[in-house]
Amino acid sequence: MGDKIITGGAWAQLVIDGSPVGLATQATYTEDWGVAPANVLGYLGPMDYDSQNYSCQITIGSFLPEIPGSGAWPDGGSLALTDLLPSRSDVQSNGGKPGEFDLLQFINKATGGVMAQFRKVMITNNGQQINPNTYVTVNISMLAIERVNVA
Repeated sequence: MGDKIITGGAWAQLVIDGSPVGLATQATYTEDWGVAPANVLGYLGPMDYDSQNYSCQITIGSFLPEIPGSGAWPDGGSLALTDLLPSRSDVQSNGGKPGEFDLLQFINKATGGVMAQFRKVMITNNGQQINPNTYVTVNISMLAIERVNVA
């Protein structure tokens, strides 16, 4: 088996709609299936459990890169995650949508394989984190219509 494993978050490349946008310092996603009990009158306890709702929340921490003077971005892309963050007036003029993307992928930089991917993703909040003796990171949360199975 020649596969490599990821041992550091900096090996996770973020790709939005086919464009690399930075390296992740951390990334998580949580799918909530909205499971609810199927209760029946006169029966103590549920008869079954069914999914009544679905949500997928993604949280990403990404290095805040320095804009390259004349060379390429360190990850080989031409955009940074911060380039995709809207201002308040952008959201207001865009019908209340704070940035919507068709496909978000986490790519293993060591192997080039897709680790996770999500369809129809929208930014829900963002911010920056500054700590001594570390890189500045951009923190962003998103909601996705669905996690797409990696083939």
